[in-house]
Amino acid sequence: MSWVAAGLAIGSFAMDIMAADKKDKAEKSSSKKTEKQLAALFETTKKQLSFQRDIELRALDRTGKAIHGQQRAGYAASGVKVDTGTPLKIAIDTSSEIAMDRSIIRQRYDLEVDAALKRSKAGMPQTPPSTLGPTALQSGLTLLTKAEKSDYWGLLK
Repeated sequence: MSWVAAGLAIGSFAMDIMAADKKDKAEKSSSKKTEKQLAALFETTKKQLSFQRDIELRALDRTGKAIHGQQRAGYAASGVKVDTGTPLKIAIDTSSEIAMDRSIIRQRYDLEVDAALKRSKAGMPQTPPSTLGPTALQSGLTLLTKAEKSDYWGLLK
């Protein structure tokens, strides 16, 4: 083998190494860019979920106040003292149901944020918040309103 051929072979090898190095750098740069985009997408999803959670909690509070008001008004119209005995116990039970619904809403959103983080780390697309299914507000308060309408305990007569 001649010196010229050896020089060309070494030069070709060096060019291949430099090209591979450039390719690695480009892939790392692309990977970092993708990671930043996924992190930004996760933050956006987290803000959307937080916003929805806050809306649900406010709606639950409004509905809870309305239920308390209806209970008090029903008892007061019947001439029953609302701050003692059974009416007080029912008001306390209603408050504890509302507190449990609030806890369920918070836990569900915490789980959704954790799932969004895991999807983000795995490079998977995020689930739009509009497709997350029934809310604790819808499921929990349905029980309260059905109980009130059917007068389950027979106390509103």
